[in-house]
Amino acid sequence: MKDADVLNEVVRLLGSIPEKAKFRHDIQSNHEWLGSLLFVLNQSTDRTLVAEARAIAASLPENPVVFRDPRSRLIVILQQLKREYEFKVGYSIPRNYIEIPENLLAPIEAAKQELETAVREDNELPNVEREIILTEIAILEAQLGVARLSSELIARFVNGILKGSAILAAGSILKQAASRLADLLLTAIGWP
Repeated sequence: MKDADVLNEVVRLLGSIPEKAKFRHDIQSNHEWLGSLLFVLNQSTDRTLVAEARAIAASLPENPVVFRDPRSRLIVILQQLKREYEFKVGYSIPRNYIEIPENLLAPIEAAKQELETAVREDNELPNVEREIILTEIAILEAQLGVARLSSELIARFVNGILKGSAILAAGSILKQAASRLADLLLTAIGWP
């Protein structure tokens, strides 16, 4: 790992420190943060610093659940390992990614294409909104290329784009295409 990568990760960690009130909670964001912290600490050549940080974590009064509970400790270690390999391979996988079932890939792709065509052809859609929606479709398409989506991406796409005000103000063909794609995406992640 390059020094610049370590520095960027330290800055990211400083900007994402869990809130004091939630720090002791056994939640995914704390596992990820602590795993990343431990990973970055292990990159330091200053073993005194590493030992001090681990001692601070171990000596906290009423240790956070993530340091007491064996399950949580293992999750933090896995997050640490995940972060290490994200740096080695040069990309990260969203924390809540969903593998799209093969039987839904073709219908989702067809619905995405139908939506894209409807967006391009809808006369009621302002050009600025059209460009925003086409950009979001391109982001979705990139994720579909690896057959996995994060639930956060789907929620944002469905709620912010497919059910957003621009689509609601558009023509009926565009609304139907958006509704069809929303139903398929929600089915893919197991939402009723």
